[in-house]
Amino acid sequence: MDEREDWAELVATGLVAGDLTPLGISRYAGVPLAAASRALEGAEAAGALRDGALDPEVAARIVADVDPAEQARIHALAARHLIAQGQDHLAEALEHARAAGSVAQLAELERMATQAARISLATGDYAAARSLIEVASAAGVTDGAAARAERLVDLAAALDGLGLIRESRDALASAYELAEADGAHDLAVSAAVAHAFPEDFFAGDARASALLQRAEAIAATPDQRTAVSAARGIVEMRIPVLPAIEAQLAWITRPSVAQPLTERALADSADLTPETRLTALLAWRTTHRAPRHLEARRRVSAEALDLAQVLRHPGHQVSAAAMLAADAAEAGDRAGLDHALGVMRWIAEWDGNPRLRWQAHALAAGVAFMDEDLEGAIAHRKEAAALGMEVNLPGWPAADRLFLAQEILNREMIAEVLTALPSDDNPALASPIGRSIFALAWAWLGDSATAARHLRIALRQLDEESSMLLLLSRAAAVVTYADLTDIEPEVREHLEPYADRVAADAAMWWCDGPVHVFLAHLAITRREFGLATEHLDAAVPIAQGLGDARSLRRIAAQRERIPGASGSVPPRLSEREQEVLRRLVAGGTNAAIARDLAYSPSTIRNDVSAIFRALGVSTRAEAAARAISLGLV
Repeated sequence: MDEREDWAELVATGLVAGDLTPLGISRYAGVPLAAASRALEGAEAAGALRDGALDPEVAARIVADVDPAEQARIHALAARHLIAQGQDHLAEALEHARAAGSVAQLAELERMATQAARISLATGDYAAARSLIEVASAAGVTDGAAARAERLVDLAAALDGLGLIRESRDALASAYELAEADGAHDLAVSAAVAHAFPEDFFAGDARASALLQRAEAIAATPDQRTAVSAARGIVEMRIPVLPAIEAQLAWITRPSVAQPLTERALADSADLTPETRLTALLAWRTTHRAPRHLEARRRVSAEALDLAQVLRHPGHQVSAAAMLAADAAEAGDRAGLDHALGVMRWIAEWDGNPRLRWQAHALAAGVAFMDEDLEGAIAHRKEAAALGMEVNLPGWPAADRLFLAQEILNREMIAEVLTALPSDDNPALASPIGRSIFALAWAWLGDSATAARHLRIALRQLDEESSMLLLLSRAAAVVTYADLTDIEPEVREHLEPYADRVAADAAMWWCDGPVHVFLAHLAITRREFGLATEHLDAAVPIAQGLGDARSLRRIAAQRERIPGASGSVPPRLSEREQEVLRRLVAGGTNAAIARDLAYSPSTIRNDVSAIFRALGVSTRAEAAARAISLGLV
């Protein structure tokens, strides 16, 4: 053997092993490290090795000279070494095991990759989980239908964590088919139930419905039957208005079909596994959104959040927190709203799932609009839009349109709403909420006929289970501004039982404030000014408790429409004190007011003290209430 062959044989070993270093050659050729180093030096001296890379033609020639049995031995050694290095090296180990033809190593790789994938899922490393599942699938040793179905269920969880919800549901549907065909009915039922989540995206989904109907026939245990019933309730609750259009927020609800399913599931789940109980809780809450269910909703949402946190399921944690936030907003519970929003945002950011982050930013935008934090609302809206585009969430374009319209309304740039919602066939208008925004804009622009047309369409879609109070409250404003006295009795009849509530969207994307404010609108329309004043007085503590700066401003505006509403002689304030008072009522701090008005903090502090004395109050909340009642703001 000449000198070239000496280095070639050893270098070929390193090439087969995929480790062209002295240590790699030494490990796989079984020679001293010094000999491995001399081989590389020889290759470099011969001009075959430059900057650590071997000439491709030379590499192919010297590897071809290695006996196939020896190549298999080297591949097996490399696979064994890489397996020992942990999950980050399993994909590379797989290639070597396949080249070696080592069934034992392939089986070990499959087992390790599967275990590592499940650990990655548990820790929220969804990209790693996806890669590891692909490694396990490629090993292909345990390749029965049930084993492939299990891998697909794991893959679905990884894809969902990456925000790829359509791909995730495709994997679950395939898993169901494999499991059912193989007689793995437990696995098939689990896949069908998982396919119904996330709740709002797969309502009315024909494939989900078909899978659950098939699962119902093979569900053998109380847990399985209860979980299937709960999931069927979710899927059967709502049918898209325009099935061919994904970018919409409008649904036809079917509580008579769905609610018995989820009510039975909730009752039956009391003594079943925590996982089944959580499924039943989320399903019941998803199918019971009407105002009359508020107290029960709050209990169910709270239990669901507690249980989802115990089970460490990020998607269900965010869903339950969003539900609890909407319930708290409707009840006027700002502390509860902030708690739920905090949990939602923390879990979403920690987990990293783009879908969960979209939900969190969408809800945060709604709260910021309520707080009249327009900059914050815009920031959250833009972040939600970017996330929605990234993962192509169903319905996100319509949601973004409605957020944009809300932003424009808050800026009081009414005519621009018509640019945000440019035509009657815009998918956002399939939603009665979208229609209500459109109607309100036209009412403010003085086109009562167009406002009435859109409002009547929206009211025909009135549905207890779809943001009823929000739609009715906006309808009340339209009735007032467009003087639609013929519609007023219908709106009032539906609103009056819930006078002490807050008009909030079922997902808490929008909150229009206390229902009392909108009943005051209707009372003013009927020229019942005393009743209007009572409603506005009742609205003040609700708005203050909710921290709803926008509603406090609206209350003040409505008082201006009531002849002699003050009921007493207002105190005399200087122009600067009046300006300070207006900003105080809107929730501004002394520091913020000083900055906005270009005065020193001490000057503003003295002005606030003078205002307190003039109004006969001792706190900012009392000052705000007194100012509003006197019509000073």
